[in-house]
Amino acid sequence: MGCGASQEQEPSRVNMDTRASKTALAQLREFERKSQTGAMLALGGIPEGEGSTRGSYAGLGDDYWKRDDYINPKASAKYRLSLLQNMQAPTDVLRQNSLKNMSVLAEGKTMTEVLAATDISQTSRRAVFAEGLPASTDGEFEPPQVVLKPEEVTAALVASMRQSVLFEHVDEPLLREIVSYMSERSAEKDEVVITEGEVGDALYVIGSGNYKAVMGASTSAEEVVATYSANELFGELALLYDSPRACTVICTSAGTLWRLCRSLFHQLVIGGIKKQSLGMEMYLSTVPCLAELTAQQRSLLAAAMQTTSFADGEWIIKEGEDADSLYLITDGEVRCTRTADPGCQESLKHLKQGHFFGESALVDQGAKRLANVQAVGAVTCAKLRATDVSKSLGDMNDVLRRNFNVKVIECIPLLKTLSVVQIDILLNAMEEVVHVAGDVIHKQGEEADFHILKSGKIRATKLNSEGKTEHKMLGAGSFFCETCLLPNELSPMTFVVESDQAWLIRLRREAFEAKLGPLREIMEEQATKSKRLAALENFQLSKFELKALIGIGTLAEVTLLLHRPTQRPYALKTMSKGKLIHLRQLDNVVREKQLLVDLHHPFICKISVVFSTLRQVCMGFEAVLGGELFRLIRSKGKFDLNTTVRYAANIVLPVQYLHGLKIIHRDLKPENFLIDADGYLKLIDFGFAKRVEDFTTWTLCGTPEYLAPEVIAYRGHNTGADWWSFGILLFEMLTGAAPFRDKTPMEVYQKILRGKFKFPTTFPEAAKDLIGQLLQQNPMERIGCWSRGAEDVKEHSFFANVDWKAVEERSLPAPHVPDISGPSDFKNFGAKEPQDTSQYDSYMDPTYNKKFEAEFGAPVPPSDFAHLSVS
Repeated sequence: MGCGASQEQEPSRVNMDTRASKTALAQLREFERKSQTGAMLALGGIPEGEGSTRGSYAGLGDDYWKRDDYINPKASAKYRLSLLQNMQAPTDVLRQNSLKNMSVLAEGKTMTEVLAATDISQTSRRAVFAEGLPASTDGEFEPPQVVLKPEEVTAALVASMRQSVLFEHVDEPLLREIVSYMSERSAEKDEVVITEGEVGDALYVIGSGNYKAVMGASTSAEEVVATYSANELFGELALLYDSPRACTVICTSAGTLWRLCRSLFHQLVIGGIKKQSLGMEMYLSTVPCLAELTAQQRSLLAAAMQTTSFADGEWIIKEGEDADSLYLITDGEVRCTRTADPGCQESLKHLKQGHFFGESALVDQGAKRLANVQAVGAVTCAKLRATDVSKSLGDMNDVLRRNFNVKVIECIPLLKTLSVVQIDILLNAMEEVVHVAGDVIHKQGEEADFHILKSGKIRATKLNSEGKTEHKMLGAGSFFCETCLLPNELSPMTFVVESDQAWLIRLRREAFEAKLGPLREIMEEQATKSKRLAALENFQLSKFELKALIGIGTLAEVTLLLHRPTQRPYALKTMSKGKLIHLRQLDNVVREKQLLVDLHHPFICKISVVFSTLRQVCMGFEAVLGGELFRLIRSKGKFDLNTTVRYAANIVLPVQYLHGLKIIHRDLKPENFLIDADGYLKLIDFGFAKRVEDFTTWTLCGTPEYLAPEVIAYRGHNTGADWWSFGILLFEMLTGAAPFRDKTPMEVYQKILRGKFKFPTTFPEAAKDLIGQLLQQNPMERIGCWSRGAEDVKEHSFFANVDWKAVEERSLPAPHVPDISGPSDFKNFGAKEPQDTSQYDSYMDPTYNKKFEAEFGAPVPPSDFAHLSVS
């Protein structure tokens, strides 16, 4: 429950006679079909060979198996085994189970014995994680020395790199820059270039010579699975994150190799894209109508901009045409002219790099071009379409009005504690009013409404305790009577309009309370938020009984505890301090804890306590005992449309809540939704979650089949990554399998980046349309990423019959109510064997003690914790 993020681990190894019988393989194939946990299906099958077999997996129809990732029954037993042993599958545990099953089948075990040995709760998919650029670099770094190369070598390397899906869409200048830093090394005959099972950190492009990829090198199961020659590449997965090499690559004839290491790839690709994005945002800030946008809003528009090139003399815009786009000149020069007389052009001015034109398109929907703009020599422009602005932000005038109001509200001490979501609700309750000179808006001592002065002047006067009149003049951006949002508060002054007109934003207390409830209660809730975690002395460990270890991840173990006095269950997540330090995950765990303290939603698992021991940090949560949504999908095979719609609505609401707080989860998948006693879902595991203040983050993290293309390609990502994952989740609920599946993560990533998948022929049309909009390669085209956010998703026809208020109030019957016999019933998870993390104790570093204590408190004495068998 809520186990932490993981790194890919080295695949387990088994020894098996390569002469496995056809009968054993047939039995395995039948096992895979019936149990729905076979590794071949989970990995997407075997590469094509001479023929195929069609089967039924998780209730999918025959049409599903017309895809190009079917099982090849003629693949050798040795190849199937080595595939399982060595390829980096999305789930290590699943691979281990299937290897065990192959072994027992080869030993003549019965299918019943195999099925009995299989635990589907152990097949959850592991996540991957790779750090982006350190925040302190802001895209700046000191690259290694450029390696000079002849142009023909550079061109050949660029062409070779384009073979990889990671570089298909990288701009030519950036790709040539990457190539310029690649270093050359020689390779001798029989030299091992990379070794199977070792963690790699570099990609190689072959300059000359020949090479072979071998699985099971130097063993009886050795098999050549690929050969390489000049201009081919291998090892690209190592550019993304730490992962054991899938095979050994050996030089078969002497040659040369060009090497690109991961750190350089990250620096150049992330740094280059980040610089480009920041450059675009800076350009946009110079456009008057965009100057008042927030950094987040400009970031959205920068992501929507398209680079367009024009030849010498080419017309970019013409007088009289509809104004539909803003242009920023990134390279070259343009000439602006206007028609003075028929056939005669009056020259107006020349614009160069950094200048812009066509801004009227963004503020006036019916605007016409007032001039001609023509390229002088080759010109490159960044183009921002008015339709993209509208889709991303909404009406520009509404956006600027909202920004003004938000800026004022954030300056009001009384309202500073409101969340982003609450401010949005508040803005919708405000109304514009206009007053003329002499109007008395409120008199001192009377009931009043909160006002923001948008334009004009207002004189504020009051009688002080000495009977003297005090005066104050208010101008645009001022506010008054904010205390009147509290009960029984009266106007502190008399407010009279001095200017000819005054435009104001008014918020009545009744409207505020109707939307958010009494302000005093909100203030009290915010004031006590820091106390939401139980003090450890009140969370007396001696009163808890350990029931079972119910969850294991790479970073954490989750134990079910029972509080004896109340019989209330808790889930205790424990993580080795040494392991967190060694895997550089401490900052993520601290961030997870800080985020969880701020979250309060019926569909998010609540944190109850945090503390530490000498060796571990611990977080206690409410126990959700109905098991994972993942396990339910596997047991049912797939869901019908009605069940999927109801679970999907349950998922949309917490995602909308998080995005309103500028938080992205980054690991939405069935494994991270638990089913409570009433059958409703609760979101867990915030190990990858992040509050994105500047709207874009760069770290690759998540589960391979669920990663958005912009995450894999290091293009920077935001809330759109969660909506992509939601689309994958919908597909899996309706079919029992993710749409992008294959033998290895790299092949999964290739499919994701190319965006090709198929729906079964009987797939519901509304679901097909929604998933199609969620799985858009460009986040700007993805539903949920537009100005209305989750509201667009909620209003899709897929959710036509959903009562959203009833879902949030949990008043609808759930599609599945789990069997839970009592507060200590853990059968929906199954007991696990604890991990030995003592090998990480050597990484304990006293310099981290202050950070551990600041976030998790001073270590609990071992005697307080001994009865829970945790030290």
